[in-house]
Amino acid sequence: MPDDFYDSFIRFGINLGSESTTARDMLSIVDAYAVTEDGRRASKPRNLLNFYGISYGTFLGQTFASMFPERVGNMVLDGVVDPESYLASLTYNNLNHLDGVIAGFFIHCHQAGPSECSYYTGSSARDIYERFHQSYARLDAEKAKEENWANATDVESALLLLKVGLLAAAYEPAMQFGMLSDVLVGLESAISHHKLSTWNKDTLAIYGDPSVDGFDNAPFALGVLCSDQGNKWYNKTLEDFRPLLAELESQSIVGDVWIKTLLGCSGWSIKATEIFTGPFTGNTATPILFVGNTYDPVTPFDK
Repeated sequence: MPDDFYDSFIRFGINLGSESTTARDMLSIVDAYAVTEDGRRASKPRNLLNFYGISYGTFLGQTFASMFPERVGNMVLDGVVDPESYLASLTYNNLNHLDGVIAGFFIHCHQAGPSECSYYTGSSARDIYERFHQSYARLDAEKAKEENWANATDVESALLLLKVGLLAAAYEPAMQFGMLSDVLVGLESAISHHKLSTWNKDTLAIYGDPSVDGFDNAPFALGVLCSDQGNKWYNKTLEDFRPLLAELESQSIVGDVWIKTLLGCSGWSIKATEIFTGPFTGNTATPILFVGNTYDPVTPFDK
């Protein structure tokens, strides 16, 4: 393909991928709807946006409300992203509640009892956690590497897969806690019988390859996430990421896994033409309803 073919995509790309561009598109849709037959029959003023945003959608909602407060209709934002923190580093403060959600596994396993939770042990949630901690402590990847253990690679892979499993379970507890219970039973057996390699293969089949970003459409997701932050991570090295990695590790036992969301931005070169950086405030035409859980794995709702 000639260079101008690729250049045309880059020129096209700079007009996409930022939340401000999307907010303007949302406004255009509202204006277009207002002149339709359905729009003219709308009960509320037809020039207002009615919007239900979840997770990243809450960032779009807050952006729209800040840019066009007079155009906000019925807006519900559920699983609210902190816009300032998101723009600062994408992942900053995302995981403040994550370990609390993971702790819920031990609590619910104890409440379910041995007939419903295969990982049940002892007489308290703490006993179940201690069982987990014994296995987790055996997966000392740094020690395995330093001491040249024969299975050092398997130990490192198992630790990564375990963290991926914990993150998946925290993200979808109702669907994943039962599976996590069986995965942990298998890990305990694999450690005691020196069959980590087999456990890794089985667990990889469950959770997928952790070296591949978990987005359904990774290139498009990176185009949005990286552009929102003005491509500040483009061409950055692993050393540049270490301060953020340390911050994430201080927030959660699986913090180092979460940083993969951002690593892809080191290769995203296209910068959006317009980026809205705030302030995220304003007197909206209609009050916004914000919704959050007591414990949320990736969009914590703090005071």
